[in-house]
Amino acid sequence: MKVLLTDTHWRTSYYVCKSLSKRGIEVVGLKYRDTIFDKTRYYKQIINVPSLEDEPDLWLEEVMKLKISHAALIPISIESLKLVASKKKILKDKFIVPDISIDQLNMANDKQKAINFMRELGIRVPETIMPESLEEAEKLITKFDFPIVVKLREEKNLSPVERYGIAHNKDQFIELYKNLSLLQPYPLIQEYVQGQGVGISLLSQKGNIIAMSSHQRLREQFLTGGPSTYCSVFDSSILKEWAIKFTQASCWNGIAMLEFKYDRSNDTFYFMEVNPRFWGTVELAIRNNIDFPYLYFKWLNSDINDSIVHTSDKLLKLKFISDDICAFTNSILDLDKNKRRKLLYNYVQEYTDPQLSYMFLDLQDHKIIGEEVKRIIIQLLRLAKYTL
Repeated sequence: MKVLLTDTHWRTSYYVCKSLSKRGIEVVGLKYRDTIFDKTRYYKQIINVPSLEDEPDLWLEEVMKLKISHAALIPISIESLKLVASKKKILKDKFIVPDISIDQLNMANDKQKAINFMRELGIRVPETIMPESLEEAEKLITKFDFPIVVKLREEKNLSPVERYGIAHNKDQFIELYKNLSLLQPYPLIQEYVQGQGVGISLLSQKGNIIAMSSHQRLREQFLTGGPSTYCSVFDSSILKEWAIKFTQASCWNGIAMLEFKYDRSNDTFYFMEVNPRFWGTVELAIRNNIDFPYLYFKWLNSDINDSIVHTSDKLLKLKFISDDICAFTNSILDLDKNKRRKLLYNYVQEYTDPQLSYMFLDLQDHKIIGEEVKRIIIQLLRLAKYTL
């Protein structure tokens, strides 16, 4: 059996490709942008295709011409998911495609709709409004205390720093709102929630959970948030209960990651958003024996027992070393050198944890590990500049 994998430039495509290839499944990558991830040894073949984002109709036309049939088509980005969902009647004549509806994706990808859906289920959400003009926004923000969050309503394959920001005063808010409005009309305004990023990831068959795994972000890529650079397994009965509520109420089909903020001071979770695609910490679950890509492949092929829930309680941590060194360095820049050195000592101790494993250090994948080693050296030199 073959798999066609979209968006080879995405880091998550690399995780999915490696997982499936190690299971003996041939993976063919559909490439329209160059990155190091399409250089991995785990692809059986790379095929250049038109940009799915810029020319979706041409992408579809070229993919349908491929001399590959009966392969499982796994979309990675939100745009590829939406295209496959909207064109599945055409695609399923040649490929095995995920049975996901465009309505399901639109609900998940629209943060306002997702917030409203979870609120109706009795799940705690931050105060969120969607004004239709800057003038209306300036009036409504009086009900919030600064800082406040301004974010795009839909992801649109943008990076975290492009799709949201945190304003600490009115002038910052106006500038941020204007900038985001240029990318997408009617940005959301949301109360700022203190706490740690946590998530519960799942694979579901029409509302019945097949696999489930939770994680917490121990360090994030940006000071304002973003993807994990250092994460660990996280167990919460509340998140499991809410995940079941969500999947049953939505009759969810496929994968999703429900993202929350956890305020440890009062043991409170706040729902933030639904990620209806493979998420950045999927490798943590794979190493914790919950192989979501392989389970998803089996689900696509109707070869999975949906009465068995795959979970694991094994405690595990994962670091993306170069990104984590960069994130740590950024977090200490405003401190004096003595404080930086004290925190550096604590940071180095993290690497002695026996539960810790590392991303991109696959000795069989020479090009990927070579690139990561280069990035580690660059970030170590930068860290030394600010601490030694």
